[in-house]
Amino acid sequence: MLIQGVKAHSGVDDVAGVSARGTVQPNLNRADRSRRRANTGDELALERTLMASERTLMAWVRTSLALISFGFTLGKLGDVLKSAKLTLWGDRTTDVIGVAYYLIVIGTVALVLAAVQNRVEVSALTRQGLVRRPSLAFVIAILMSLLGLFVFTDLVTQFRQITS
Repeated sequence: MLIQGVKAHSGVDDVAGVSARGTVQPNLNRADRSRRRANTGDELALERTLMASERTLMAWVRTSLALISFGFTLGKLGDVLKSAKLTLWGDRTTDVIGVAYYLIVIGTVALVLAAVQNRVEVSALTRQGLVRRPSLAFVIAILMSLLGLFVFTDLVTQFRQITS
């Protein structure tokens, strides 16, 4: 059914005043529609930036998990490989347990720094008008940081029991 040259619709409009069928609604003037579209574009840009920050944090979680788990595996294999020494730069050497410690510490510190960076970015987006919401990626990053701390503590206590 046509009403004044505009198709009738179910009454569902999007933010810009356009119906689901794409017909412009006569109750909004052009300036209001363009202003609403601009505001929607800004909001969507903030949302895209937030999602990019979340993806970056999740990438750091994956990287840190790999470092922590590889370090833990090396630490557990340290009992078997007690006599193995690794040459670092120059004439410095370390054992497998030392490499395991470094990997776990680097993974945990990288994860904590990535979580802090994510909070700083989200705070900046919030100041620009983004509505803050809970972040599953941030919670996982904090839990993985605690896991890294526990793994490091486990290796240190295991190494002390072996040497005692």
